[in-house]
Formats: sequence, structure tokens, C-alpha cells
Amino acid sequence: MHIKLDSLNHFFSDEKKVLNNINFEDECKSLAIIGPSGGGKSTLLRILGGLLYPSSGDFYFNQNRIDFKEHNEWHKKIGFVFQSNGLFPHLTGLQNIILPLTEVFNFTILDATKKANELLERFGLLEDAHKYPHQLSGGQCQRIAIARAVIVNPELLLLDEPTSALDPEYTSEVLDMINELTVEGQNIIVVTHEMGFARLACERVMFLYNGNIVEYNCSEHFFNNPQSTELTSFLAKILEWN
Repeated sequence: MHIKLDSLNHFFSDEKKVLNNINFEDECKSLAIIGPSGGGKSTLLRILGGLLYPSSGDFYFNQNRIDFKEHNEWHKKIGFVFQSNGLFPHLTGLQNIILPLTEVFNFTILDATKKANELLERFGLLEDAHKYPHQLSGGQCQRIAIARAVIVNPELLLLDEPTSALDPEYTSEVLDMINELTVEGQNIIVVTHEMGFARLACERVMFLYNGNIVEYNCSEHFFNNPQSTELTSFLAKILEWN
């Protein structure tokens, strides 16, 4: 995937500048965005997903400018996974997964169910297909949310701290699933606090600090040789007990 951000800014209503004139361009398959809370990570991800409009600036994906006013077309090309999984509580896991196929992509119930069951079986979730979210663990819910996001074969999968609310045992299940998708060639951008995953599973890593891209590099060099005092300090704190 080729990503270009051209003079991207975002203000909230109190005029606090969350993203500060971001200019960026590169090509990769998987990108992890890390940084301290309040640094602009989730805001940037939501802009890339068309869930927020930038105050100014442009976003290009594979050399095509994304028109945020025509965001419905962009939404059809991406998958988005939230921290809290975003499943509909009154629908089963299977019903949650087939919903975008039937409501957006005009699949029949029969065809959508067949496609969903194949995906559930692939990820070891078939026995959970008819359970409601409250009957599932946090890890199972998040994996079903990921299945829902990828069933439409998105050009880009965006994940906003997908393991932040999970116990360690469920965290590894979700990260294994995401890693499997990246190995198979799925383009992903993930906001994460899981440094091991960013280092081992993502091709590139971006450090966002106070609304600015302070560092960006291939994952090996990023972690082995930080160039800024901000990144050095951040990694020292977050890795202290690892």
C-alpha cells in the first residue's frame, strides 16, 4: 500500500491542535502507530478510516486522493476494528459478520452465511457462531470483530488498539490472528501498545508525539536505534517491566 499525508491537520472544537501539519509518504504492507496517550494516534487512524474529517490537508491511498465527502465509497474498501469490538449486542457472532455483506454489498443471506462460516472455521470460531457477544470472552468478541472487518476483502484494515481491553491470554489470540492476516498480504495499519507485535509483525513503525511524526522507520531499526529523546524515553518507560 502507498500512503501519502499532505499537510494534514486536525483541531477539536476547543481549538486544541491534535494533528500538526503532518506530511508523510511511503509504501509498506503493515504499519504500527505507537506513542503516548493524547499524541494523536487514534485521531489519525479515524481520519484514515473516514470516521473523522481532517481540519485541513489530504490523504492519498495508492496514489488516489480520498475524498472525505464521498466517504461511503471509501468505507466499502476498508475494514475498521475498534478497541471495544463494536459488535451489535442483539446479534449473534454470525449475524454480526454477515451484516456488511447483506446490507452494503448486496449478498443474499445464503451466500453471506456460507462466506461467513468459511471464515469462522478458518479462525477457529465456528462453534461460537450462534453465541451473542455477552456469551463470549473479550478475545472471542474481538476476533469476530476482525472477521467482520475482513470478510469484505478490504484494501486496508485499520485497528485501533485491538487488545487494550483484553487479558494477556486473549491478547495473544487476537495478535496471532492479525499476524496471520499480515502474512497473507492484508494491508494493515494498527494503533497499538503491544511493542512486541509492532516489532515482530509490522514492517514499519511510526512514533506519533504531540500530533507530530517524530520517528518512522522499519521495525528493526526503529526499536534497535531510536534517534530522538522522545522515542528513547517512551520506549524506556513502556519496556521497563517487559
